[in-house]
Amino acid sequence: MPGVPRSVRLLDLLLPTVAAGCLVGLLAATWSGLWQHAPVSRLALVATVGVLPALVRVSGIRRAGWWATLAALGAVVVALGVAVESNPIKLLRGDGSTWTALGDIIPDGLGNAAATPLPLSLDRAPALGALLILVLAGAAGLVAWQIVVSRRPLAGVIATATGLAYRWTLVPPLRPVMTGVATLVIALVAFRLAGPRRTTRTNSGRAALAGGIVVALALAGSIGADRAPASWWSWRDWTFGTGRGPTSLSLKQSYGPLTYPDDPVLVARVVGDEPIPLRAVVLESFDGTAFAPAPTEVFPQIRINGRLELNPDPEGDPREATQKITIGNARTPWLLAGGRPTQVTGIGRRDVTEFADGSVRLQPSLAADTTYSVDTLVPDPGPAALLAAAPYGAVDPNLVTVVPGAGADPIRVPVWASTGATVLDPQAFGQYRKVYLLSRRIIGRTTRPYVAVNRIEEYLRKIEYDESVPRSIGTPDLVDFLLTAKRGYCQHFAGAMALMLRMNGIPARVVVGFTSDAGRFDREKSSYEIIDRDAHSWVEVQFPGYGWLPFDPTPGRSVPNSASVSSPNYSRDGVDLDISAQIAADPVRPAAVPDRNVKEQSFGDSGASGGGSGPGPWLWTISALLLAVLLTPLGAKAVRRVRRHRGDERARVLGAAREFESLLTDLGHPIDPATTTAERAHTSWRDLGIDAAGIYGRASAARFDPSAPQPGSGDAAWRELGRVRRTIGWRRRARACLRIRSLRN
Repeated sequence: MPGVPRSVRLLDLLLPTVAAGCLVGLLAATWSGLWQHAPVSRLALVATVGVLPALVRVSGIRRAGWWATLAALGAVVVALGVAVESNPIKLLRGDGSTWTALGDIIPDGLGNAAATPLPLSLDRAPALGALLILVLAGAAGLVAWQIVVSRRPLAGVIATATGLAYRWTLVPPLRPVMTGVATLVIALVAFRLAGPRRTTRTNSGRAALAGGIVVALALAGSIGADRAPASWWSWRDWTFGTGRGPTSLSLKQSYGPLTYPDDPVLVARVVGDEPIPLRAVVLESFDGTAFAPAPTEVFPQIRINGRLELNPDPEGDPREATQKITIGNARTPWLLAGGRPTQVTGIGRRDVTEFADGSVRLQPSLAADTTYSVDTLVPDPGPAALLAAAPYGAVDPNLVTVVPGAGADPIRVPVWASTGATVLDPQAFGQYRKVYLLSRRIIGRTTRPYVAVNRIEEYLRKIEYDESVPRSIGTPDLVDFLLTAKRGYCQHFAGAMALMLRMNGIPARVVVGFTSDAGRFDREKSSYEIIDRDAHSWVEVQFPGYGWLPFDPTPGRSVPNSASVSSPNYSRDGVDLDISAQIAADPVRPAAVPDRNVKEQSFGDSGASGGGSGPGPWLWTISALLLAVLLTPLGAKAVRRVRRHRGDERARVLGAAREFESLLTDLGHPIDPATTTAERAHTSWRDLGIDAAGIYGRASAARFDPSAPQPGSGDAAWRELGRVRRTIGWRRRARACLRIRSLRN
């Protein structure tokens, strides 16, 4: 580049390099949060070698392209060696263990991606950790190449933002506002450094104002963030007309590791005499892997004076309960109710579909701040009554159907008879044959279905509870849970109990809803709160004469049914001595009873309404002020335009010319006061391609012609101004509207 100072050439190379270093460093530092104990040295090394090919390409040496290719190959070798914690020399020499580890990266890494809890332990899933390291190396190379070689700073910033968004989707940052502000500042600095160097004067004040507005909005939204369950910057909580809200109840029994937001999210606030789990959906079909919803009979509903009358299970002698439920930061199409709902008020004119299993679907969905009251039936017959229950009669065969593996033919198990369960060939259950044998050992030779339910529930409640258990590979998840891992969470416990009961001819199904934490029950207010972590699955078992009764095999959870060993009220009182020895003696690891008031755990005392996730008043105030600042120039220009449009014909013609010259000023081409109207028209055509001869011709005549302008000449001048404005692109006109240069002049 002859004629360009050497210092300028070095600066043109140095500034993009610094910008690339900022973005790559930001990416590597952010991705370190994917590990519990980040391999800092390995991440720094792969990020550095990812940048090297771009630096070699612009180094100015002879055959820089060839050297950059060699540098890229070397970076690949180093990154592969670092990923598997091996010496790159061993990789080049064909070391067997190194190449075996490399061969496991793709299949094992992708296989563990959906089943491994994050942040990642270094020894939990090494293939997944190696895959993440390689992805980081590739991202670093892409960012550096776009900025240093291609000189596309915007593409580099977008690539960085994509990598950051992926990381934050997997593991949200602990301080989202401060992290976002710091990231924004670094990205803006890098973009400015990597952008083309301008010799003309720039308006740095405007850039500072724009950055200040963004930072102010972020900080305003963070006010009260320690109290609100979620905030507006959490993009995963936004709704784009899909019917999903900030928090929704998943019906899929996925058996993978559970993840929740860092801060609990309020789902509902319930006013009632006791904390009862909120029942939502029933899963009656077992597809060979998990329980899933199944179409059931639909009941007609009756509305009387705004009250919805439902059709609950009439069997048994259930007690009545009334609840007032306020939806928080959630959206659900399913009616949440503790027990079987009989009457509902306060849901408005929503379309209602009631299913035979007791689930109630609403359209449109329940959303934040919706409050409704529901009367329910809560069955509680007790162990003695169930031990004396009548034999099973006609039972829906789908409720005792088992699919012994994905794609296998279903098995309809004979219903439990008066002599007990029908013994079947274990081989008929395919991959679940050992589960069937386990269920037979647990149940024993009893002839009473309640004894079988009691024993299976007791057995499962002694298994370890673990929300981070990975998905099974090669065997069904429920088989792995019962026979190998022997640890899991509610989906595993509920699915296993329902499956083993069905294998022995006892109608059983899985229920999805929200458990109730007795520790959050406020006795003074007779209310309790449901949060996202309370999402839960339990089991319902059908008994002749009593209908469907809840049981909970998950340790530490309970249902309001004293016949369940999960209930603190479980007791063998009233049971014959010869039978009492066949069932559990005491409750097994039940949930705590509501014996204390824990206001300090309440999500409602912070002053947030409903879900508390909406923007605080400070955000609305600052947003209104910023909007007023933006609209003030537009208002001032509108007032100025009205004034120029008034007066006689001469004043209106000259007003149209002055309005056009204000437009030129806001477009960045102010007129020279010392020039004539002809010269101004020529300059407008030369610099902007605007034909302003008509406007300036009328203005010259109005200014220098001694006779008065003809009637209508003012309107003609303003019509000419409108024609000229339409010849200017809408983007330039929009930018001109937001500028205030003409107001300063």
